[in-house]
Amino acid sequence: MANSDSTTNTTTTTTTNKGSRGFAPFIIVGVVLLAVTLFVAIFGKAPVVNQQNAVAMLTVITAGSVGIERVIEIFWAVMGLTNKPWWPFTKVGWAAQDANSSLNSTLKAFLSETTKVVGQVEQGAGKVNEQVQKAAADSHQQNLQQLSAELEKLGPDNRRALDVAAAISTDLCSNT
Repeated sequence: MANSDSTTNTTTTTTTNKGSRGFAPFIIVGVVLLAVTLFVAIFGKAPVVNQQNAVAMLTVITAGSVGIERVIEIFWAVMGLTNKPWWPFTKVGWAAQDANSSLNSTLKAFLSETTKVVGQVEQGAGKVNEQVQKAAADSHQQNLQQLSAELEKLGPDNRRALDVAAAISTDLCSNT
């Protein structure tokens, strides 16, 4: 129990979120590029286009656009390698990573149990395969014994007995 005469000193600290400076440089660069484009469009001289320099102009324009695209790709890759998931949508990326790790931890027990069951099924399948092969061999042996008994009943001069013997020999030759 606390004494009623004692006073407690509590310090409250407030933190202010200064925000992210992440997009400010992009906005500044975009405004500068827009200003330069407008300046060149308004005050620039119109080029003289003829057959000789048209190819050169198209080459310079193509090389410039490919260069700009490569710079953007490199920048995007560097930002992706800075451990910021789904840049520039980092909040979504962190939420997706959290959901992924939560799902992984939830499914680990299921995965281990499934692995055990699959191992048991594989062992059972091997045993069943052996039993099926044994049953097929036994059935084949019984068929041969029945044909042999039928042969003995018919005798060696019977046409049907010769056909059965030919079938047996063909079957035996094909199984070896």
